[in-house]
Amino acid sequence: MSQDPKNFVLVGVKKSVLAIAKNDGRILWQVELPGSVGGYGFVNLTSDDSLVYAHAAGRLHAIELKTGKLLWTNELSGFGYGLATMHVP
Repeated sequence: MSQDPKNFVLVGVKKSVLAIAKNDGRILWQVELPGSVGGYGFVNLTSDDSLVYAHAAGRLHAIELKTGKLLWTNELSGFGYGLATMHVP
């Protein structure tokens, strides 16, 4: 379901990314991140006009902002499973 990103809040929690409607709190879309293992439920998020970038359990994921469709995952091989910071210029 396509939504206007101005009308929702992105939440990264328990290895998932959710879009929550600002006006009533309902979940508009939700995606569980693949390959999220162990106790690393923390999800770091950033976004631009079309994509959400989510980092969890050592992997970087790109998600379509309006629909929640998972587009790709990068294993970030060799960098471990710790937390990461991100910036989209």
